[in-house]
Amino acid sequence: MIKKSLPFLAAFILAGCAGGFHHVNPNNEKVSFSDPVLAETDTVNLTYVLLEKEQGGKQYRLVSISKVKPKIANVRQERVAFNADLTRFAVDYDEYDWETFVDYQNYSQKTRIMVCQGKYRSIKTQRYNPCTSDFKAPFIPTSVTKAYVAGHMPYEARKLWDNPNWNTKVVTINPWQALSESGAIHKLGIKRVETQ
Repeated sequence: MIKKSLPFLAAFILAGCAGGFHHVNPNNEKVSFSDPVLAETDTVNLTYVLLEKEQGGKQYRLVSISKVKPKIANVRQERVAFNADLTRFAVDYDEYDWETFVDYQNYSQKTRIMVCQGKYRSIKTQRYNPCTSDFKAPFIPTSVTKAYVAGHMPYEARKLWDNPNWNTKVVTINPWQALSESGAIHKLGIKRVETQ
């Protein structure tokens, strides 16, 4: 009897775990990250969130939430913008120059990247862009990671991709964790709900 009911019990448990969650705005509409920036149609009546990283730490605190675009006053600050109905958000750079990288070795996967050279390698308070923001990561094509994992690339060659002097390409990372730990998500009335 127990052996016969085990498959059903396992299926029931797995079905319960298969559900997830997402975040919704005060109108119960799903909130999602717009990678790498907000679409042109989402740039009217924005809500700006200014964050600041603790001195010597990694956690962010909330500086302000406003309808007026705040200036980046020091190198620990970051600015995120939400569209009018709080359904989309992105890092709010003053400047950017995106390119589409096509990874021909990995099913022609396309990724929006920025090359950090020349004027873009500056100081955040003078030029707030993906290169000066902390909400970035080095861009490493999936094909490079696959080649390394498969043993077709030496460790030294793979580590070059982490070096910003060699690999000048970056991607934007989702600032959700910083928004959440600073309390900005709660103050905006965004809440977590279980997926039905």
